[in-house]
Amino acid sequence: SWFDNWEWDLVELGFATRSADGKVVIPEEQLYLILNFDETCLSTDGSVGRRGGRPVITLYDPRFPHNGKRTNKDSLTATLICGSNAAGEALPPHFQFQTKATTDEGQRLRNEVFGFCPRVIGKFGTSEERSWDCTFGLNTKGGMDDKEFEEYILNSILPLYPNTRDRPGSRLIMKCDSGPGRLQIDLLAKLRYLGVYLYPCVPNTTAVTQETDRTYGKFKTAFRTNLELLVDECVRLEKSVAIPQYKHGLLVFGGVDPDTGLELESAFELGFSRQCCLDAWKKIGAAPLTRKCLNDPQVRRSIDMETKYATLVNSVQEANDYAVYALTEAGYDGSALQASVMIQPPDSRIGKITE
Repeated sequence: SWFDNWEWDLVELGFATRSADGKVVIPEEQLYLILNFDETCLSTDGSVGRRGGRPVITLYDPRFPHNGKRTNKDSLTATLICGSNAAGEALPPHFQFQTKATTDEGQRLRNEVFGFCPRVIGKFGTSEERSWDCTFGLNTKGGMDDKEFEEYILNSILPLYPNTRDRPGSRLIMKCDSGPGRLQIDLLAKLRYLGVYLYPCVPNTTAVTQETDRTYGKFKTAFRTNLELLVDECVRLEKSVAIPQYKHGLLVFGGVDPDTGLELESAFELGFSRQCCLDAWKKIGAAPLTRKCLNDPQVRRSIDMETKYATLVNSVQEANDYAVYALTEAGYDGSALQASVMIQPPDSRIGKITE
């Protein structure tokens, strides 16, 4: 259903055309105007969540060999927003840092932050390639909320597309998940007036339907590797293991750490190269429109319909679907009785159906 709507809207809004045989074709210049972005947590203490502290620290007797590893003592986390367009260009990252300041006037960023964050090359909504700055935000939790999301769209995304207008061929469409800020009526109205369409994907399907989620894999692996290398080098040189928040840019973009002299690889280039971005869009099938992600094992599984068990499963599901449809057509809330047949995990009960 989502792909049916997506296909129809791309044609209606001018992002695509329909050929004589009914196939939807997206012109190359329109691929730059189709975006996807997502946020992820950047933790410098090795933990994966926004809360919960550092990983377990191993106590050991220094007289004996040990396998324990030191971890960064700074538990502050930040949020990183990355993304790409269907043409394979990576969006300039946005860093959302934590701050203890309670007023806008009291918020501060160290100058070193900007030195670790190079500019990103891309065309986006302009006539030729140019370099673009990363953007930054501050709030008490270091995460996205309604206010920060609106500011990100208006101050980080729209400047990349200065020629956006609400007319066919000049609109901008952004695929996104169902996170904070996506349903703000005032923001949606403002964006609609500007010719920008915030297009939600199916909730709880990020791993399947979001291009950025697939590119985050390599990025996060490289980011954690950089963090581990930097911590180990601090231990070797007997320096403080507290990696400050302003070094997030170093862990993301790589470079030489001024305190240890350690050179780190760019996690951003590994995860968000043009080829990686194009591969991610190809696997989803939203642009170009192939619907490829519907063949993902998490979405569709095939069963041998020749077996008695498969026939029984299919008949039970069809009976429920028909009953729900009949009740709904008769004016009842048929969805209350909607059910799906669930198969037991492979064990001694294999072949039985659960209620």
